[in-house]
Amino acid sequence: MKKSIKTILWTIFWTIILSQLLTAIAGWTIVDPILNLIMPAKVDIEPLTFPQLHDGKQWIRVNLVNIGLSDVDSINVDYKLCSDDEYKRGVLHSLTLKRDEKDYFEVEYDLNTNCSIETEPAIIKVYKNTENNKYYAKFLESVSNVCMYCFMDIRIYEGNKEITNLTYAFPFSEGNLTISNTGISGFLDYEQFKNKSQLVYQKDMDIKLYILYPSTACIRGDFEREWCEENNYSIN
Repeated sequence: MKKSIKTILWTIFWTIILSQLLTAIAGWTIVDPILNLIMPAKVDIEPLTFPQLHDGKQWIRVNLVNIGLSDVDSINVDYKLCSDDEYKRGVLHSLTLKRDEKDYFEVEYDLNTNCSIETEPAIIKVYKNTENNKYYAKFLESVSNVCMYCFMDIRIYEGNKEITNLTYAFPFSEGNLTISNTGISGFLDYEQFKNKSQLVYQKDMDIKLYILYPSTACIRGDFEREWCEENNYSIN
């Protein structure tokens, strides 16, 4: 009996010594294989909101952080960016994302960090009917090249098993935006009135319509940090 107890104690002792030795050398513990079996892989996907510049090109960078209790073996990432029709494979720096460690992949993409956050104004011109004092509105639409978001779909795999995904709206893409007439409350339609000689232009009543993108402005630093934080906009 005493010999059995002594054997058990020596086994525990050498197991602890071996575990500590492996931890010191390779960051591995005796419980790691157990954790890999019973704990699901957990990876945070953290895209950077501002493009990275190197090699004379712009790159979208996406960080992957292992927040689980086990390593992620055979890790792969697929992404689909903006107008892509199919998913593409992201290039990581290691096949294993160890516990508490970070890796990243980058995608080259043509972005414009100086894009406009404000449209050109659409103008509503107001006319007054000299016969009955009714007011008519003439809408002059605007077409502007402005900052836009493009969506990036990201899928993370351990081997062939998907473990997490994220759809992220990335700023600094560009596109045309039209502000057009969808009906103006309180005014009659200038275009529908036939006898326009009865209408007198009321210049001091002009209305200008803009569309502003404060989210992009906060990321770029155009607006005060305090205002952005108070209004829950992301800051670079």
